[in-house]
Amino acid sequence: MILIDVWSDFTASHRCAEGELHEHDWEVVATFRAPAYTDARIYRLALDTLLAGWEWTELPPELDWSEDICAAVMKLTDCVDVRVTRQGQRIAVRLA
Repeated sequence: MILIDVWSDFTASHRCAEGELHEHDWEVVATFRAPAYTDARIYRLALDTLLAGWEWTELPPELDWSEDICAAVMKLTDCVDVRVTRQGQRIAVRLA
């Protein structure tokens, strides 16, 4: 088995703890456990497809926090680790 990292990004708005609606750029790195010689593009497509549904939207309350985004990405098949980064705020959350 090997570990494959794929990453993508998306821009969306969400409500902070105080209820203010604002926008962020999120970068998401997902790690997948796979057999050797697996085509990494399969995992990149899965991540891109998930994030495309959130692009330029207002995230629902269940995705308001980076931890929630991590948990949603972790549901992808074979995913074993996720890191969500908001570069502008120098904040990252990791779920393993």
